[in-house]
Amino acid sequence: MRAGVSWESVLRIDGMIKLMLEIHRVPYLPIESVSMQERVRAIDFVLARAGLSQLMTERKLASAPNGPNGKTKTPTPRPRRR
Repeated sequence: MRAGVSWESVLRIDGMIKLMLEIHRVPYLPIESVSMQERVRAIDFVLARAGLSQLMTERKLASAPNGPNGKTKTPTPRPRRR
């Protein structure tokens, strides 16, 4: 089941994130799409191009109660690409 999200809430969250990024001088690319599915695809694409997609999947699996193979596992940090 999907929770309903009002567009006003999305804009409010976008504004807060934009403010935090600007305060900390983090470069960003605004996503102007109205479709949440398109927004998620754009973010997934950028993360994959940065090499972070695999890392995020590993962290999700490692944080599972019994790890990916039924064993408790601590995620290994990977060096960031530049």
